[in-house]
Amino acid sequence: MNTGIELTLGGFLEGAAIDRSRNLTADIGSPWNTIPFPNSPNYHLSEFRFTARQTRLSLLAQGRVDADTALAGYVESDFLGAPTDANGVESNSYSPRLRHAYATLDRSDLGLHILGGQDWTFLTLFNHGLTPRQVPASPGCGSRKSVSSRISTARPPSACLWKVRRHRFSADRMRR
Repeated sequence: MNTGIELTLGGFLEGAAIDRSRNLTADIGSPWNTIPFPNSPNYHLSEFRFTARQTRLSLLAQGRVDADTALAGYVESDFLGAPTDANGVESNSYSPRLRHAYATLDRSDLGLHILGGQDWTFLTLFNHGLTPRQVPASPGCGSRKSVSSRISTARPPSACLWKVRRHRFSADRMRR
């Protein structure tokens, strides 16, 4: 049995072009409350810009304590944080934003899972059960503007404990 720690670097580089018929003076996300009206100078200006702020970087550390116990830690960030002194015109100085940071303990013999830190809420649609890192890369079909994705993709600090119950069914018992 391997009891070492395995480190996995992850993420992706993303470059996006934004082309709007009205100037919102905004980046990748469209702030709906700043759409200009016809009496605004920005109503008569178009907007075109490039951004790489959705680029994500991640680190996963995982290891096994014994045959039944696994530990993991995960950190993921992007550059969508924007403090008041961020300047996208002169220096593209946007701050990193913490998306996920949590540790997990999994006991396969007991079906017990513990997660502590910042991860998706249980309202999020998971690909497979409640297992961490099984959420689609961008919930809401990749659209940052999707109202439904904003409702179900919160990442609050939390401590979660859940138990998986395994029900086994046999095809032989279902026959007549």
